Amino acid sequence: MSNGTLERWYRSLHKGISHYINASHTNWDVGVPFYLMAYRATPNTVTNFSPFYLLHGREMPLPNSDDLKARMVARSLRMSPVQTTETLFMQEDMC
Repeated sequence: MSNGTLERWYRSLHKGISHYINASHTNWDVGVPFYLMAYRATPNTVTNFSPFYLLHGREMPLPNSDDLKARMVARSLRMSPVQTTETLFMQEDMC
């Protein structure tokens, strides 16, 4: 990779994560994996394929809203920690 190509990629990275970094610039490392996921899943204008597709031969499985939902069993059922643990073990056994 030539220096110009690398500099363009760094500019793209900087522009992409700059919107999500706090004022003290201490959380930039949290945004990089999300930017990389989006970059790898976006089709290239020249090849019309995403970098992930070219590497793996399939589209990237992206998380959906069901994958991101947290299980809030204890709060919704108002159980004690012991009851919550037992309920979680029972749910794991069912899967």
